[in-house]
Amino acid sequence: MKKITSVILLIVSVLSTTMVEAQRFTKRSQYWSIGGSVNAMNYMGDITPNLNPASIDFVFTRPNIGVEVMKRMTPRVSVRGQVFWGRIKGDDNDNPRPGHDNRSQSFRNDLKEVSVMGIFDLYENRGTFLKRPDYTPYAFVGLGAFY
Repeated sequence: MKKITSVILLIVSVLSTTMVEAQRFTKRSQYWSIGGSVNAMNYMGDITPNLNPASIDFVFTRPNIGVEVMKRMTPRVSVRGQVFWGRIKGDDNDNPRPGHDNRSQSFRNDLKEVSVMGIFDLYENRGTFLKRPDYTPYAFVGLGAFY
């Protein structure tokens, strides 16, 4: 765990260094963004009613929630951190296939994910949060871990 923390801190410190070009980029233009998300997670495996991906059974669907924080460092470079939590489950009692109700297999797992990434915008963004461009293509590199 200490190695992972050290690697994440190293990556964040390398990505957060300011470039020479950033001298024209004022401190006021550096802004923070905070966001959240609500998604759906679904288990598909031996305990599901049908192994066809097109036939997802919503009995197994569970929520996934996430929070992200982003800091604009220079007109083209940002650093973003994300945390997600979700739960998946499976139960033979919910499975109508023959023979599965005799096994009495079930599980419930919590999944946790943490990631940090550097984002490089192809077009410069010299404005504040409210004056930023509506759309810009970007590339990113990052490191993530889940448990």
